[in-house]
Amino acid sequence: MMILITVSLIAFTLLICLCVSALIHLILSRLSRAKRLSQSASKFDSLALLEHLNTHALSRYLTIFLAALLAYVAFESIFVSVLIGLFIALLIRRLPKYIEQEKFRIKREKIQSQLPSFIDIIALGMSAGISFDASLNLYCSRVHNELSEELKKVLQSYQMGFSTRKEALESLAHTYKLRGLQRFVDTVIEALAFGSPMAEVLSKQSSLMRKDHQSYIQEKIEKAPVKMLLPIGILILPAMLLCILGPLLATAFNQTN
Repeated sequence: MMILITVSLIAFTLLICLCVSALIHLILSRLSRAKRLSQSASKFDSLALLEHLNTHALSRYLTIFLAALLAYVAFESIFVSVLIGLFIALLIRRLPKYIEQEKFRIKREKIQSQLPSFIDIIALGMSAGISFDASLNLYCSRVHNELSEELKKVLQSYQMGFSTRKEALESLAHTYKLRGLQRFVDTVIEALAFGSPMAEVLSKQSSLMRKDHQSYIQEKIEKAPVKMLLPIGILILPAMLLCILGPLLATAFNQTN
């Protein structure tokens, strides 16, 4: 019973700390934004210091302090409060990076699945006599997905003169490190540099990408049973053993008594 109460107190303390952290970060972000968007700085003189503060870092330090304080109030132990403070600090440091990496991975997979259709549209446009830039602009204006958003940035980058077409495309390929995207960029750069026809090559690339994507999906499906072994072994198997052996052990225990 004591263990259950202790675990409940720890969970409640962590929940309060996370809620307070979110509230502090929201307030500081709104105040800082109000200062930046204000036309008359005199109305927000008391907030001038916020321009020099990193609101993310401030909210982290306040969260760690509140976590340690609440843990000390709940358990009356400096050791427990230090442990919870260190745990919160590690969680705050690692969790945002993990979330960003997971978002990037999901976006990368979506872009990989959208590449074949994109290349088909570009090849079709160029076969109809439209230039590469016009085909790219047409795709970005008609299609709304992750790939079109990235291509809009590429278009704006070299149309406004921030970089050349080659640099913008290579930067996109380098960011996502997709083999199909890199092949497309190399083909486009080479064709535009030497004036060679691009439509037929892109059509072949599109078919090859679809086959690669099917192989990738098949590989993930084959790996799924292996990944399920760990949760099955930790969660399902002990529960099944308890259901099967529990009545037998209870009966044996009662007979011995």
